[in-house]
Amino acid sequence: MTKPDGPRASWTSPGLCLVASLLLGCGSDTPEPHVHPPDAGVEKRDAVSEAEAILACREAFKSGLGLEPAPVPSFRHELLAMFSTNCTFGGCHEGDDTTGHLRLGNPCTFDPKTMTCNFDESLVTDDLVRRIHGNLLSPSTNAPRMKRVEPGKIDLSFALFKLSGCPNAFPELTDCTQCGDTMPPITPLRVGQPLLFQRFATWVAAGAPMD
Repeated sequence: MTKPDGPRASWTSPGLCLVASLLLGCGSDTPEPHVHPPDAGVEKRDAVSEAEAILACREAFKSGLGLEPAPVPSFRHELLAMFSTNCTFGGCHEGDDTTGHLRLGNPCTFDPKTMTCNFDESLVTDDLVRRIHGNLLSPSTNAPRMKRVEPGKIDLSFALFKLSGCPNAFPELTDCTQCGDTMPPITPLRVGQPLLFQRFATWVAAGAPMD
């Protein structure tokens, strides 16, 4: 951060002493300012919104996430391509030492001419397929009581909780009430890219085969 021009501020300046006395209630005969309590109405609205979101999550999973009949996607040819072009950039799920604690394969290759990021299937080895599949079927880092993917059970797969924006909606299963961010952060996959979400959820519901 660039330092401002001019002499460095000092804690002995009158202005800072006044601020310190007001904040700490010491070194001054000035009465402490009145502190307004938090807006109870805002807190109540936030609590209601959170409760409504949790209820919507629970209803969505109870109804099977509204999955429509669809062919089971190929893990090797379709899902690894989806991971490569959507999940591995920025180091989040790329390589063995990932910031997301879950390796999902190799990143796509960006082509500046076409402004596209392309999946190179020739780089996919049998060992990579087995490792990524095993990673997905392993216990979650944030909710270790659950697997990221429980084959054939969408309501017990923590990855689907996160991709639906519902990581904190099932504390009786996850044993946590703050179980990490949605995936992707801010806009979960089920909201932002519903077709990709259905592809992954369909694969989970079909038993998460490694073809």
